[in-house]
Amino acid sequence: MNSARIALVQIISRLFSGSGQKPMAVQAYPIQAQFDEINEKVRQRWFPEREKLFEISYEKFDQQETVNWDVVNFFESYVDEYVKLDRAKLAGIPPVFIDSIRDHALHFEASGDVGKALRLMRVANFLRPNGSLIRSKVKKYERDLLKPSYKADRPYYLSNEKRVSLYFDFGVNLSERDPEVGLGFVADRPFVFDGGNSLLGIDEERQLAVNYSEDLCDFLESVGCNDFLPVQFGDKELPEKFRRGLVFKKARRINGKGVLLNMNKKRHWGFSFGFDRMSWKEKNNEVVWRGVPTGIKSEFSCNWGNNLRFRFVKAYFDRYDVGFSKLGAQGDSILEPYVKGFLDRNGQLKSKFIVSLEGNDVATNLKWILASSSVPVMPIPTKESWLLESQLIPYVHYVPLNDSLDNLDEVYEWCLNNDSHCRQIAENGKRYMEMFFDEENEREIYRMIFQRYKKTVSG
Repeated sequence: MNSARIALVQIISRLFSGSGQKPMAVQAYPIQAQFDEINEKVRQRWFPEREKLFEISYEKFDQQETVNWDVVNFFESYVDEYVKLDRAKLAGIPPVFIDSIRDHALHFEASGDVGKALRLMRVANFLRPNGSLIRSKVKKYERDLLKPSYKADRPYYLSNEKRVSLYFDFGVNLSERDPEVGLGFVADRPFVFDGGNSLLGIDEERQLAVNYSEDLCDFLESVGCNDFLPVQFGDKELPEKFRRGLVFKKARRINGKGVLLNMNKKRHWGFSFGFDRMSWKEKNNEVVWRGVPTGIKSEFSCNWGNNLRFRFVKAYFDRYDVGFSKLGAQGDSILEPYVKGFLDRNGQLKSKFIVSLEGNDVATNLKWILASSSVPVMPIPTKESWLLESQLIPYVHYVPLNDSLDNLDEVYEWCLNNDSHCRQIAENGKRYMEMFFDEENEREIYRMIFQRYKKTVSG
């Protein structure tokens, strides 16, 4: 810790010891009044013998020494001047540490990962606010990320009309009427989204709600919508009673119910097009898979013996570079022997053949594998999301495993004997992924989906 900071903290602590300044009685009344109704309900339910839940003496709020505002103003001006120095110095952080953060950000810029470069450079900017290079780089990265990140010079793999029909039409049954959708957020259940107000006060599943809510607000802003929308956050299928299927959700079983929307993007789309800088020839001929044990909560995996990921890892743990990164939230102690440790995306991309397995819903890694110069090895997908996994073709976009996952040895041998074909599959994957990185076009698809939704519900 910086010695000047220690001295400052000690002086302030001596001058402002105690519990701090209380509001005046006239200020305390309206604050307390906000809690009167709920306090009364608590009293009636749990403390009926009491006349009031709390006895508050408002006189004490006026019985205190007045604040010496000259002292407060002095320290405010002192702190204002002091923080103009490097915050790193204030916290006693060596300058070489900030240099390292800055240089790592520059490295990510050079490798094409501007998003990661921006995140690191913002940390450096916080610690060294007066660094001219750091400030200029933060502004540059922010400008770069605001631009449409990709625009192909040829038609995309699927037309906008085709994509909208696939997102929207599967499972929509206009002859049925859905029951009323609830107003309050519950994970994996449909509810009415009203721009985030329905999420206020939520403690459980908060991060899930925040991630989905940000993306849904982006959708509403893109289409200029102020209406309420029926949505479902989470991984599960729509409840059976929602036969009409006019509920927006992240993923569904192929040919299942629900209107697909791009939600939880931070988890599923946290990479830039062209991020894989390794060529096909630079990659090794190994098979790799890392992930966490998920899918145990799905309707077809009621125990670990039936679980897709566990069966795969158990079968090939000793012969290939496959294993669990960690047990995770759904893991169990019986899986501990099959934890092989974390291997980041760049580590996996050193291999030509990367396995992709569905978990609670779609396989999270499939998107970045398709966008890379490696080849996905996977069973025929059973679920789909904004990626439209239903449109992927075996031996064109991926090398297929059978549903029982017991033929990896044969598949791997085929890959080794058909290197040029596999290289073309990797190129086909990138061609397929182009359409998802044109920001302007993605927003146009948002507008087309919303127009079709409005037409459907009004009809």
